Amino acid sequence: MKIQLTSLAILLSSTIYSQISNTSSRNDAGTPTVTSGFYEASEPVNYPSGAASWWHLLDVRHHNTENNYGMQFSGSFFDQNLWFRKTNNSATTGWNKIVMEDSSGTIYLKNRENISNAGIKIQFTNLGDSWYGPYIRSVLDNASGSSSRMALKLGSYWGGEKNELTLINDNVGVGTDSPREKLDVAGSVSLSAFNYTTNRVDGKWILHTRGDGPNLFLAPRNTDDSGWNWGKQTVFKDGNISVNGKIEALEIKVTQTPTADFVFADNYDLLKLEDVEKHIREKKHLPEIASAKEMEKEGVNVGEFQIKLLQKIEELTLYVIDQNKKINSQNEQIKLQALEIEKLKTTKNNNK
Repeated sequence: MKIQLTSLAILLSSTIYSQISNTSSRNDAGTPTVTSGFYEASEPVNYPSGAASWWHLLDVRHHNTENNYGMQFSGSFFDQNLWFRKTNNSATTGWNKIVMEDSSGTIYLKNRENISNAGIKIQFTNLGDSWYGPYIRSVLDNASGSSSRMALKLGSYWGGEKNELTLINDNVGVGTDSPREKLDVAGSVSLSAFNYTTNRVDGKWILHTRGDGPNLFLAPRNTDDSGWNWGKQTVFKDGNISVNGKIEALEIKVTQTPTADFVFADNYDLLKLEDVEKHIREKKHLPEIASAKEMEKEGVNVGEFQIKLLQKIEELTLYVIDQNKKINSQNEQIKLQALEIEKLKTTKNNNK
């Protein structure tokens, strides 16, 4: 960034004044005067903070003798820094440093020997006490205890609210002054694409919406490094998840309703075992259960399938209960028949 307009103004002013004025001595840059000119100071007063020894001063003054308005440029004899202010009728008005580019193309906000000092700041806009625009600043970070590290902050003040991004020790923090990882975000993250990459092809992954609206895809890199293997894991906008592979979990809870308790209702139409046998003989699978070919083609809904299996278990329980009743009834009949036979034998023996 070159301050071309400022440099041009100084050059033109120097050219004009050099034809009409010689350098004079004036230690107090705040002295009221109506005389514009070039000055030198050996004991500078009302110059930039810390000014000492010899300084230059270019002072452009207002013609009214009753005020103290001036446009001033100043600089030490011994460095390349340049300072500017407008006195605004006050001898102690503060000075602003003019940022310049050195021969290497580098811009320094402070002298290089003082670059480790904290507090360097670039404010892009200033809209009042409570309303500020974006800024860049460096600070000393003391979070590490006894040691201090330089941190770079990019931020903004808006309506009194501060928003900052911190760069320190190769870590970037958003909403946090002490980032613990390469990227540490204190809050929600919105991504249109996320690419995690290692030096190995099998370590490369991408998280992406792929232009398909809210659907979110997690894909590994192809083994030949030619692209991404889409369709491995997908989170759909309706809440569904697709995984092309195995799932291992300590526990899975399925909340699908209803259950199969309707089998125990008094009006449930339980198939006769003869009909179940006929269906199995013809179809080679249980009634209301998909065939193996259907399962291979369409897959299996785990929740629905579990309910169907429970339905068949409950139906089987009813069949067992019914069979148990019949068996018990038959046993009673056998006992009665045995008693009748025993009576007949006793009667026959008594008649002999």
